[in-house]
Amino acid sequence: MFFKLKLLPFPIPERTSFFKSTRLLLALGVMGFSLTFLVQNILSIRSSRAYINSDLTYIRAPIAGNLQLNNYLPGEWVEANTPLGAVTNPRANTLILRREELKTQLATAQKSLISFSQQANTYEDILAQINQRIQKYDVQIETQKKLQNKQRNLELAQTKRNINQSYSELKRQKEEAAIAQKEAQRYQQLAEDGVISISQAEKLTSLAKQSQENVNKGSEAYQQTLNQLEINQANLSSVQINFMLRISDTENRQQQLLIHQQDLAKELISTQQKILGLNGEIDAIKNELSKIETQFKIDSFADIKSSIGGTIWSVKSRTGEYLETNEVILSMVNCENRWVEALVPEQNAAKLTPGMSVKIKLLGERQRRWKGEILAIRAGVGRMNAGEDVVGLLQDLPKRQVALRIGVEWSEPANSQDFCYVGRSVEVIIPRFGNRKGS
Repeated sequence: MFFKLKLLPFPIPERTSFFKSTRLLLALGVMGFSLTFLVQNILSIRSSRAYINSDLTYIRAPIAGNLQLNNYLPGEWVEANTPLGAVTNPRANTLILRREELKTQLATAQKSLISFSQQANTYEDILAQINQRIQKYDVQIETQKKLQNKQRNLELAQTKRNINQSYSELKRQKEEAAIAQKEAQRYQQLAEDGVISISQAEKLTSLAKQSQENVNKGSEAYQQTLNQLEINQANLSSVQINFMLRISDTENRQQQLLIHQQDLAKELISTQQKILGLNGEIDAIKNELSKIETQFKIDSFADIKSSIGGTIWSVKSRTGEYLETNEVILSMVNCENRWVEALVPEQNAAKLTPGMSVKIKLLGERQRRWKGEILAIRAGVGRMNAGEDVVGLLQDLPKRQVALRIGVEWSEPANSQDFCYVGRSVEVIIPRFGNRKGS
């Protein structure tokens, strides 16, 4: 059994309905575009002027001198610590001449110091020897004086013994004379009385006179002994004289050594003063040399290096120029610190607050778009003081404009392409009902 399926034909729309749908879609598109245009132009705030700005870093001459700069041109990217050139100071030749002069003076002073130090050491050695000899002479003189005193005491003792012996002999003679005198007188009396003969009496008288004469002679001898003692004490003996001569000779030699010692001591003091003066001179020369060496290292030659990584913005000086210290050689754009400077009509100031999200479009390049936020709003009707050391300064400010500083979320890494876009004009679009970033 066969069944026959009959398909019903679909209704074919009429041509007029197709055109109606197309017109409807076109109308909706135009309305959407108009709505978008309305939102962007009426419900958004647009900058009247805006451009990308950045810090400028100045590379300056560290010392005064002639510049030797490598071949770098504006727009080239330079990494941090890249050698850019050098500065050579032609005046360093004066420092070199002064340094050589001081080195010569130092060598001469050191040579003199060695000579005077050796001379002082010699003087000290000689003085030490002289002191030893003087001490020996002191011992010799003291010994000789002791021996002299001992000899003198012996001689005096001997003289005293002689005197005592003469005195004893004289005393004995006086006693015998006295006895003889008394016996003579007694016998004289006996002779007168007739007891003995006159001849016997005269004999005894003669003996008495002889005894008296002996006494007189003994007195004279005693007196001579005393006189001789005085003479010996005055003239001394030959031994005493010999001792005195030896002592005198020793003292004279000691005195000569003392004089020599004083002269050497004066010479030593003079030499030591010269040594002190030379030490001071050497210290002064070394200090000046150290200062010159330091100054030479600082002032003679200095490398020039980039302090940051960035793009060379401008070259102020050329190779061969003489630069003073801290004079600008070139400036560099700090691509790591870029922002957007924007001006908007002042009547919109009340609608703006820091932190609001914005959109940024690079003029002339549709694909370059970034997101950002308002960092600061600068007040001032028709006037603004822009920061120093930046790439761009808004000099011809239109009246009744508010300046905005926009922080940007850069979508590409910093490089030297078109100076990192620094100085390029952009358009800043701020939604009228925009939210704060992060909210």
